[in-house]
Amino acid sequence: MIVKGSSGVAAEVVFTVTNSAGPVTARTWAAGELKVAAPGGTFVNATVANIVSRGLGVWTLQLTATETAGVGVVAVKLSIAGIAESDGYQAFTAEVADVGTGAIAAAVWTYVIEGTSTAQAYMKRLAATVFGKLIIAGTTRRFRDPDDTVDRVTATADATGRPVVTYV
Repeated sequence: MIVKGSSGVAAEVVFTVTNSAGPVTARTWAAGELKVAAPGGTFVNATVANIVSRGLGVWTLQLTATETAGVGVVAVKLSIAGIAESDGYQAFTAEVADVGTGAIAAAVWTYVIEGTSTAQAYMKRLAATVFGKLIIAGTTRRFRDPDDTVDRVTATADATGRPVVTYV
C-alpha cells in the first residue's frame, strides 16, 4: 500500500513478518533481505535504516522518491533466511499513481468490500442501523438513513419467522 499516491514522492509500504513461532516483532535486518523495484526498474536492496517495526509483526518500509519514481507498480520482495515461504515469506506490490487526495478518497469509498457492496454503501447501512430511524410495521423492520429520507435496510420475516434482509 502506497501511503502517498504521487510518483517521485517518498512513501510507506506496510507489511507483516511471521514465522512458526508467531509475529516477528524485533530483528536486525541484513542487506538484501528486502528488495525494491521502482516501476519498470530492477530490484535493488532496500535501505535497512528505512525498515521500522510497528509492533505485532507489522513493519513499514519508507520508500524513497527514487523508488517511487514513475507511475506503475513498485515491487517489494522479502526473503529472510530461516523463514520459509509458508511461514511468512512475502513478495508484494504497491501501486503508484499520479493522483490527488480527492482521487484517493474516491478510490477508498468506491472500493468493493464484498459482492458489489462498496465501502460507502456499508457506511450508509451502518449509519442507518445505528443512528437512523427504525420503523416497525407488522413483521417488517425498516432502517432509514439519519436524515430520514430513504430506507437503507429492510428486514421482513418469512413464513418460518426468519428475517429476510434487503439492502438499498
